[in-house]
Amino acid sequence: MCLFLALVLFQAHSKSITILVNAPEGAVGLYEFAPETELEKNAYISSIEYLKSKKKEIYRYYIIKHGLNVNSGIYQFYLQHSASFGNSDKLIINKSYNNGIIHYDVKTNEVIKFERWRQ
Repeated sequence: MCLFLALVLFQAHSKSITILVNAPEGAVGLYEFAPETELEKNAYISSIEYLKSKKKEIYRYYIIKHGLNVNSGIYQFYLQHSASFGNSDKLIINKSYNNGIIHYDVKTNEVIKFERWRQ
């Protein structure tokens, strides 16, 4: 009986499906981002801490673009969730509601807003 149960569990495990998601061209994984300046580093660390505090899956986010708005002193990360890349696979639930812009205030050294956007 134990041998039968072990074989059934092994067979069920071997048929699991892995779905790989391709990121849009030019997007960088949030976990792969390499800040080049002290400002980028501070904005990046604050953004990671903000997403962690909101219980978000950081490894599922990609940076579409980022930069500093010199007039306002706000550094922005445009983030896209991997489940919103427009895959035709019906097993992936579209989570485009997780896409957003993180606004980091240079003066206060903290994230001031996460604004949702849809692509």
